[in-house]
Amino acid sequence: MPFWVHGSAGTLRGSVLLGSDRLELDDGATRTPVELSGAWFVDGFAAAMGELMCAVAEDRQPENSAADAALSLAVVLAARESAEGGGVPVNPRARS
Repeated sequence: MPFWVHGSAGTLRGSVLLGSDRLELDDGATRTPVELSGAWFVDGFAAAMGELMCAVAEDRQPENSAADAALSLAVVLAARESAEGGGVPVNPRARS
């Protein structure tokens, strides 16, 4: 699954899943590979499940709860709204 993140120093381009894990920084002149260790599916999944198991054992909300995911989505939607509005700040919490 390819992805890219644009920033002031360039664009991060990468891919995850099914042996395609890779990451590189594209600054407009060169593309520099970023060395990765582990694999998203195995390591990412293990970490997510580990956090859920710890939260159950410790009788607390997990860091990767549905409420946290909803706030992450609100940030993405606020960023999109801001971009569509010419960069006008949008409060993600006002969306939830």
